[in-house]
Amino acid sequence: MDALSELIGMVYEGVLIDIPWRTLLDALRHQFSATYVTLVLRPPTDGSAGLLVTSSAVDTTVGTGAYAQHFYALDPFVNLPRDEVVTVQELIGQQQWLESEIYRFFNKPYDVLHIMGADIRTDHGIECRLRVCRSHAAAPFSDADKALCKLLLPHLRRAVRIRDGLNTTESQRRLYEGTVDRLLIGSVALDESGNVLSTNSIAEALLAEQDGIALMNGRLVSDHSVENRKLQGLIQQAITSGTFGAAQPGIANGLSITRSPGRSKLGILVRAVSAVDWSGSKHRPAALVLIRDPDQKAVASAELLRSMFDFTRAEASLVLLLVEGLSLDEASQALDISRNTARAHLRTIFSKAGVTRQTALIQTIFNSVIPQH
Repeated sequence: MDALSELIGMVYEGVLIDIPWRTLLDALRHQFSATYVTLVLRPPTDGSAGLLVTSSAVDTTVGTGAYAQHFYALDPFVNLPRDEVVTVQELIGQQQWLESEIYRFFNKPYDVLHIMGADIRTDHGIECRLRVCRSHAAAPFSDADKALCKLLLPHLRRAVRIRDGLNTTESQRRLYEGTVDRLLIGSVALDESGNVLSTNSIAEALLAEQDGIALMNGRLVSDHSVENRKLQGLIQQAITSGTFGAAQPGIANGLSITRSPGRSKLGILVRAVSAVDWSGSKHRPAALVLIRDPDQKAVASAELLRSMFDFTRAEASLVLLLVEGLSLDEASQALDISRNTARAHLRTIFSKAGVTRQTALIQTIFNSVIPQH
């Protein structure tokens, strides 16, 4: 029972480690005196190598690649009965297994004769394959081996479902984080004590400048005492709002942060992050600080302008220069075209963008285009 309890613990711990379930597979390899134990998280296809995690005493890179590229299509040990643990001999018979192409050209060279396995299918359409392999010199898998493996299946199925949910959440987090980065907005997540939990790349760069706002002992501070008092008050208000529900967590409050002469003030928004029901962690995000630097221009690529507004290459090049602040005369000189040609381009650009003035054009570009980084 102690050994089983330890294996079950590894099933759930495997959700969180860098190489999922690698520790569990190592333990199963020793438990079953196996040469290889593999968990196929995503089966190979003609267009994908799939995702396989293998425990072995030797390097399996070449073998895994060969299986994914060719032998997976020849593998008869697939589509196993749900919730059942079977051996390859039980499924197709000893003689047919020894005569199969995958055994003769793949398993036999890697000294694999006995295979025990189970296919794990969830109600959400996820399918994984667990395979345990023994050498020619080893004994066949026993009923006790199969019984132990079967005891782990319900737990592994639940863990696979948990991992899928965590992966979905992580994908969404990366998507939103990447979107905020592209919009040139710095984001800083704070915990319930006001300590910084995480920052995106834009915020890191702004904080590293230590101009107007910076990190001190793990907390956000402003250079100016009046602005700093207001910033700390907004942060505390957001934390209290999100934690105790004193106000709507979605409401944001803002201020401007003064920087050195010649630089625009930073725009700061502070908003609460709603507490997750039944969460006991004090290191969850409790407040979010968004930082906008007006000096950072949201510049588009010429190709993006062409695809969005149907500009020609010449028109897109002219628009980019106008957005950078050049006058029409300066832009025509930079492009080595006449002023009349530039004016003709501009008339067509106005028509395609649906504007009548150059200031409206620049505003439309800024409001319509996600910056390219």
